[in-house]
Amino acid sequence: ATLSVRSLFFPLALAGLVLLGVESHAEVYRVNTTADILTLPGSTTISLRSALIEANNIVGPEDSIVLPAGTYTLKIAGIEPPESASHGDLDILDSVTINGAGPDKTIIDGNALDRVFHIHGGLPNDITVKIENLTIQNGRVIDEVHSSGGAGLVNYQKLTLNNVVVRNNSAEKLEGAGIQNEGELFLNKVVIRDNTVVG
Repeated sequence: ATLSVRSLFFPLALAGLVLLGVESHAEVYRVNTTADILTLPGSTTISLRSALIEANNIVGPEDSIVLPAGTYTLKIAGIEPPESASHGDLDILDSVTINGAGPDKTIIDGNALDRVFHIHGGLPNDITVKIENLTIQNGRVIDEVHSSGGAGLVNYQKLTLNNVVVRNNSAEKLEGAGIQNEGELFLNKVVIRDNTVVG
């Protein structure tokens, strides 16, 4: 099994306007919609995608994204470049914790649109990512489009998965349907099942 993720700069006012690269204290983003949308400045609606974009834009302390129960289905298509959580998979470019309500309650569904998470390498600083208490499913990568496998997620940093299910992801002519790890990966109470490599 293997993993994957991506993100684009889109200024948001989730916790106040934040400029790309500005150092700040850690923020907590409480997602309040399951819709895959880009929220505009001033909106009180916080989507998973928009919260991750905002967290990527704050350099420094580890931000937290809190996901209540629900199915978060990715619907905004788009393939790299640029690498941005604004489209396609969910790119992670800075330290963050993403915490759901439990793998049977909080589900992030790639919708066969792209891989689900891409934790990037080649960044100015090493980052730490924690993904907890949720399910990652239905990601898809194909070799004509993607340079690496990991339809559930691909990791190039220090990643901890805690109480996570990775299932029903598919990779075509690439390694790792569930998870592709190129960094440090720590697993605690993780189930990886029903992922498929084709070709």
